[in-house]
Amino acid sequence: VTALPRALARSGLYDVELHNVAGTLLLSWRPHFKGPFQASNAIDTELTQGVADLRLRYYWPGAGWQLTSGDKSRSPALIDIDLALADGRPWPPLVVAPMIDIQSTAMN
Repeated sequence: VTALPRALARSGLYDVELHNVAGTLLLSWRPHFKGPFQASNAIDTELTQGVADLRLRYYWPGAGWQLTSGDKSRSPALIDIDLALADGRPWPPLVVAPMIDIQSTAMN
């Protein structure tokens, strides 16, 4: 759950996911909505092609790096995004810190 960049001119919170679909890295987002109605369809943006593997790891203070996001009621401190490209080119390490604390926004 996060806010989108200002350049997209979309306010509010969004559920954001990374996917490797048939070798294409996709970033998907949809409005974050908790309620009885189905949220709108996700918007997919292609980030790159030729992806052999996408691995995500989540850092939780006190527990270290984990392969699953675990507790959905709180954000991990860090997320490690590791890509392997099909042609063997190196992908630089990418570690991000979520900007929104899920616990503080859970009531919104």
